[in-house]
Amino acid sequence: QKTGKPKCDAELKKSLRKLGLDYIDLWLLHWPGPGRHLNYPPVKQGMSRPKSVISDNEKIKVPTDWSPEMRLQTWKFMASHLGEKVGSIGVCNFSARQLQELLDYCEQESLPIPSVVQNECHPLLQGVKVRELCESYGIVFQAYASLGAGALGLLENKSVVKIANNLQVTPAQVLLRWSFQQGCAVVPKSVSPERQRCNIEIFSFELSEKDMEELNSLETAG
Repeated sequence: QKTGKPKCDAELKKSLRKLGLDYIDLWLLHWPGPGRHLNYPPVKQGMSRPKSVISDNEKIKVPTDWSPEMRLQTWKFMASHLGEKVGSIGVCNFSARQLQELLDYCEQESLPIPSVVQNECHPLLQGVKVRELCESYGIVFQAYASLGAGALGLLENKSVVKIANNLQVTPAQVLLRWSFQQGCAVVPKSVSPERQRCNIEIFSFELSEKDMEELNSLETAG
């Protein structure tokens, strides 16, 4: 398994090849750690977790010596491509702590800070600390899964539906408008032309302060 700079360079080349391009505007570090490609079961103990190898994961396992420092090294390698094949770089799914560590590292190493931080964000998972950190550093916070990921049922949430009915808009429009009024860039996706039009039409109405407070009260992440 290649790690560090060789792996980083290879992934950029692979992405460019798949896209049929020789330059990309934005390159994102998708996950702050090994993510789902673990060679041992993920548990809550963090790096002190018991590491019993899963044989089926042998071909996709992460380096057995993985450490949080690799995240910072990867950022340094990504930054080396700026201006050549990459216009801007950013990160995804970072906590406030992980983002602050990266920002401190950038200052120490004289590296560019992220242009974009892309995280899941909606009334149930608002990421306030990350968004505040982005605002203080002039970083664009981009929300994905603005309508709620998986089986969260956010589109059927009583508060969301009530506000949508009062404003005569859809629950999806309420959620996208909430993100917009929170200062987020949003990236909703749909293969339906009708839903695409609906997603764009969020500028003809505004959520009141009371509406925003009610939606803000839905936070479940703590």
